[in-house]
Amino acid sequence: MTDLQKLHLEAAQRLDRLDFDRLWPGFHRFPFALYQGDEMCLGGEVLPRDGSLRGNTAVRYAGELTAVWDVGSGPAGPDLLAADLVHEMFHAFQMEQGEARFPDDFAALEYPLDVVNFSRKLAEDRLLCRALRAEERGERRALLGDFRALREARRETLGPVLDQELLPETVEGMAEYMGLRALSCLSEEKYRRRLETALRLLEEPGPLLLDVRRVSYYTGAVLLLAAEAAGIPFAHQLTDTRPVYDIICPQLPCGEVPPVPADETIGALIASRTVERRETLSRFFRTASQPVSGDFQVLGYDPMNMFQTGRLLYGSHFWLLRDRESGQTIELGEAALLRSGGRRVQRYWRAQ
Repeated sequence: MTDLQKLHLEAAQRLDRLDFDRLWPGFHRFPFALYQGDEMCLGGEVLPRDGSLRGNTAVRYAGELTAVWDVGSGPAGPDLLAADLVHEMFHAFQMEQGEARFPDDFAALEYPLDVVNFSRKLAEDRLLCRALRAEERGERRALLGDFRALREARRETLGPVLDQELLPETVEGMAEYMGLRALSCLSEEKYRRRLETALRLLEEPGPLLLDVRRVSYYTGAVLLLAAEAAGIPFAHQLTDTRPVYDIICPQLPCGEVPPVPADETIGALIASRTVERRETLSRFFRTASQPVSGDFQVLGYDPMNMFQTGRLLYGSHFWLLRDRESGQTIELGEAALLRSGGRRVQRYWRAQ
């Protein structure tokens, strides 16, 4: 038995111990594949890795929705791996059930790096953590009401762009919540450690705060855990069009909006992020290939590793383009830069 097969077997044994329907009504187990390098393990069998397996996600493989995990990306140990596979299996379940509340990753690139908004968001995240840490149900509800007041104030200021928090909080936050609940069934100690790590990340100002997609994994999971602890129901059909926050929100009191001054630490984070992106582009252009011009459409990308400056769209990992004239598919497997308007690309540069 190879190491990959052993890990697959150990993860499968953990998944055998879970009651998926208790995690979420109707949720059920899906096939899963582990891969590393050029090999994958599916159903206990080692096979050549299929090119469709990228990152940690859910894909349709051989006609079945399948959870996929790159064991080279961590975590260590079968309990954590099984919990992360439950996260990906919930994505498969979302796809099966007709989930449509997916964020627009290209709209998210327009999210403003504004110090006042992020100062309020940090205060909001801290209230969410306090609500989960609280011991009394009444205190949890009051803190969630204060959280609602701050979020509604930010919604009034930001308008529809707030959806780029609410939607990943729904799709990814719900999946992360499932993974945490699964982990609590497998190892209470490991669950507590993982949850405490998430709470610390939300409570302290750091680069994660500025990444509204990535931080929503944590805010969504903590919101659901806090609502559950406060006795607020949120189970629903995944065909519902409302973000999960908007399902919970009407059940909360709405507190007073506290004044939140601009946080100098966050101002420094934003300035550092701006400089870092400028330097990334400068380094890239020093060795980049000659540009290729044409009319291209973005087919695939890594949403966790891209940013936009003006009309320049940088990705450090993966792009898949289609030449709209020839129909040819072009894979940019390393760092690349696109000149684009949304998903339409007029020019691209490759790393060399």
